[in-house]
Amino acid sequence: MTTPRETLEWLLETGGPAVRWLTLTSVYPDPAPRAVDAAQQALLNAPHVRLWLDRIDGVTQFHNSGNNCLENVAGKLAEFGLRRGMGDLDVRLAPFRAWIAHPDRATDRGMMAELNRVLCLVHLLRLGYNDDAIREHALARLETIHRVAASGRCDVLLPEDPADLPKAYRGRHRVVDPWFTPGGACALPDVHDLHMLAAFPEDWLTAPLAKMVDTVVQYVLTEEYQALPRGFGYVRDDSLSPPRYYVLGWNAALPGYRGALERSNQEYFVLSLEMMVAFPTARSHRWFRESLARLDEHRIDRGSWLLPRAWLPEKSVAYWVAGGHMGLEQYRRSKAAIERESTLRVLRLLQRLGRSPLR
Repeated sequence: MTTPRETLEWLLETGGPAVRWLTLTSVYPDPAPRAVDAAQQALLNAPHVRLWLDRIDGVTQFHNSGNNCLENVAGKLAEFGLRRGMGDLDVRLAPFRAWIAHPDRATDRGMMAELNRVLCLVHLLRLGYNDDAIREHALARLETIHRVAASGRCDVLLPEDPADLPKAYRGRHRVVDPWFTPGGACALPDVHDLHMLAAFPEDWLTAPLAKMVDTVVQYVLTEEYQALPRGFGYVRDDSLSPPRYYVLGWNAALPGYRGALERSNQEYFVLSLEMMVAFPTARSHRWFRESLARLDEHRIDRGSWLLPRAWLPEKSVAYWVAGGHMGLEQYRRSKAAIERESTLRVLRLLQRLGRSPLR
C-alpha cells in the first residue's frame, strides 16, 4: 500500500489539469506558490475547461438540463475548482451579478422567479462571489425556508385535488398545500437551497444565522422529509394571470438514506455527500456515517479509491444538481482516470472532516 504522500504525488504526476489543481488547492499540504500558479494556468488553458467557460456566453436560462443553462455551466465550472478572480471568469459572470443586484429581483414573484433567483445565488456563491446583493437575497431565502423548517411540518400534499386542477394533470402528482408555497413560490427547503447554504462564506455565519441553517438541515434529515416525493407535487402559482400549475421539484433526497443505493439516485450520491459535509449536524447523522463507510468499501489495495463509474457520471446533456456533470478528467474512459477522480473526491471529503490521512 502506498503512503498518503505517495498517493498525492501520484495524483499530481498522472492527473489532468483539474485533478492537479484540486489536489494542490484542497488536499496538498503547503504547496509551492509556483506550482499552484502553474496548475491554475494549466486548468484555464485545458480544452475541456475552456469549453465550459465559453458556454457562459451562451447561457439563455437558469433552469433546465441543457448546456445553455446557468445551473449546469456554473455548476460544472465549480466542479473544476474555478473561483472568482480566475482568468476572465469575473467578466463573463458580470451579467449574472448585475441581474441578481437589479431592483426587480426584490419584487419578482412566483415559482419560476424564485427558482431563478435561488439558482443564480447557488452558483455565484459556489464560485466564490459574495456581493452585497447576493448576501441580501441569500439571507432572505434562508428566512423563507427557515419558516417551514422551524414549523416541522411535512404534511406537504393536499388530501384531494383542487377543483381547478386541469384534467390532464390529475392522477400524475398531488398538489402541494399553499401554506408551503406563498404567492406560488416554493418555501420548502430543496436541494438547491442546501447547495446555497453549503456555500455560505464563513463570515456570514453569525451565531443566529448558523442556528437557522442548522434548523433547515435538521428538518431535511428527518424521516418525514426524506419520505416526500422527489418532485414534491403541483404548485398553484397565483402570481400569474390566470393562475397556473407547475410541478415543484428537487426535494433534497439523500441517496441511501433508507439503505441500498438505487439506480435512480446513485448518480448524485457523491455530490450529496460533498454538499452535506458542510453542515455539522449532517456530519454526525447516521446517513452520513453510513455513506462514508460505503465509500470505503471501494478502497483498493494500494490505498486509493475506485468508486463505481455510475457514481461519477459525465453526460453530454444533464442536470448538474442530479450528478450529471461529475467528471474532472478530459479523458475518462480508463479505470485509472476514475481512480484518480475517486481518490481526490474522497480525500477532499476527509479533509473537510479533519480526517485527512496526511495529518
